[in-house]
Parts: sequence; C-alpha cells; structure tokens
Amino acid sequence: MVAELRQAAADNPAYPPILFVFQGSVDQGRVYFSERWPEARAIADPRRRLYDAFGIQRGSVNKVLGFGAIRASTQAALGGHTPRVPVGDPWLMPGLFLIHTDTIVWQHRFKHIGDHPDFEALVDVASTLAVPV
Repeated sequence: MVAELRQAAADNPAYPPILFVFQGSVDQGRVYFSERWPEARAIADPRRRLYDAFGIQRGSVNKVLGFGAIRASTQAALGGHTPRVPVGDPWLMPGLFLIHTDTIVWQHRFKHIGDHPDFEALVDVASTLAVPV
C-alpha cells in the first residue's frame, strides 16, 4: 500500500499530504521507509494510541488469513513486495483517513488486510474542502 500511495501522490500534485502511523519504533520506521519512500512522513506509535483513538481493531482470522488477504499477498509478492517479519500486532487492521482540521472527512475501513481503497477518492474529497489540506 505504501508503494501505491507513493505512486498516487507522485502522479497527482493535488494529492493530499500523507502521514503514516506505524506500530514499530522510530528506528524500525527509518529502515522501512528509507527502503520504500524516503521522503514519507511517519509517526511511530508502538503503544498504538492513535490506532485506539481511530478505532482500529484486530481482524478476524478471515480478515487476516482469508482468501482476499492471501490473494492480495500473492499479488504483492508477484509485484516484488515480499513479506517481512511483522512489527507490532499483525492482527491489527489497517486504516486510511482523510482529516481536515479536526474532522475525519473520509475513511476506508478495510474488508481484509489486503484490501485496497480507492486512492483517487482522497483527491476528490480533498478538492471539495474549503481550505486546502
């Protein structure tokens, strides 16, 4: 997903700013993002306080190991994105939010861990905001 967001942001100068939140340490984040998107902005949240604040929950067996997740993992591997040792809770679901001032104006709740949101929807929603994001 990092690669897809990086490409979407590179393809569209109107793409809203992206801030990643991850479960690992600052050092783990430096290693991860230096390989995938060195310019990315990210926050280490090893205690998962932001995950809790945004209502991100642990997934069921089907959401983490079901057909959709396995299919997405296989497609990612075929695209050169190989899995690594998980950092943090591997059962925690992803989340994607567009925040304007203090309001969540768009969100994607993942059907499974390999679900892919419509990244262009972020641009469409951001373009309707009165003040640029």
